[in-house]
Amino acid sequence: MTGALERRKALRWLAISLVLLAVIVFLSLDPGDRPGQGPAVAPPQTRQAWDDSDPSKATLVGKYSQSGYGATLQMRIPRTGGPVSGVIEGDCNGTLGGTYSPDGTLSGDAAGACRIALFTVNATAAVKGTIDPSLKTGKARFTARALGRTFVGTVDLASP
Repeated sequence: MTGALERRKALRWLAISLVLLAVIVFLSLDPGDRPGQGPAVAPPQTRQAWDDSDPSKATLVGKYSQSGYGATLQMRIPRTGGPVSGVIEGDCNGTLGGTYSPDGTLSGDAAGACRIALFTVNATAAVKGTIDPSLKTGKARFTARALGRTFVGTVDLASP
């Protein structure tokens, strides 16, 4: 009987310790990294809402995957330069906004939310890249921040 009572006490302390650890981790996160909090994410645009017949803009698409998670980035780029819009869909969903210069440089910011296990984690990213003059291919490099960590990656872009 004493062994069962001691095990219950040990399990109770373990449960309390785990809850306290979770609270400490949650409180140590930057407010924007806490599940369900952070920068407001604009409702994702849909590719169907874009006018793909507009000859003044090109669409580029790229896929990124890491550790079993993946997302597709779709961007509309003005051929003569100007504002870029985009969506991120997959395990992370969000939007991208930025600018494209006719010299081939791309820069912008992205914000979204990623579903990881039982939580939704907000993420932001700075995006820089190069697009070939024909607007058929390019590379977008991003530096993302989520859960107090920084992630760096590259997405190869191509015309769909």
